[in-house]
Amino acid sequence: MGQKTIQQIVLTNFKKHKELALKINGNSFILAGRNGAGKSSILQAIDHMIRQSEMPEEPLTDGEESGQIEVLLADDGTLYKVRRTFTKRGLGRYELRRDAGNGRFDVLTPAQERFKEIFGNCLDLTPLINMDGRGQIEFLQSIMESDAAYRNALVENENLIKQYTEERLIIGRQKRDLEAKLNVPEFRALVNYVG
Repeated sequence: MGQKTIQQIVLTNFKKHKELALKINGNSFILAGRNGAGKSSILQAIDHMIRQSEMPEEPLTDGEESGQIEVLLADDGTLYKVRRTFTKRGLGRYELRRDAGNGRFDVLTPAQERFKEIFGNCLDLTPLINMDGRGQIEFLQSIMESDAAYRNALVENENLIKQYTEERLIIGRQKRDLEAKLNVPEFRALVNYVG
């Protein structure tokens, strides 16, 4: 089973997002913003597309007739587009397409069953969406702390901070030594003569 990553998320008329494109390129990302900015809406869109969970109530941006969620996923280098359309009357098409090269994407049917075959069970974001800010941070830290690469980066960062702190202490001692020497009358006279 290959590594599966989110490459891009595009929301059109989804909740607060009239037009939003997030290029993630398989990297970790953090959603930050004030209350009501639409962070949870992005997570709901991802959750709906990847886990095929229920669409949030009233997903359409106020005053719009139709909308769409599109997520570009990668599975060991193969790109897949998952698209869901919706209108005021309800949900529209759910499409799954696989990169066929030359900018073409072949349609895979039946889409939802093929998606489950390829991507299996995915992380359930519902608890995360329903947590307050502190709970979300603690949840994400627990995930990240279990990742060996993240732990190694933390250790490396701590070592750099320790090294930097030690260097600052040495520089501080050297500075104090020089200041003490400058208070000696011969050195003051020399500094005044040179200066």
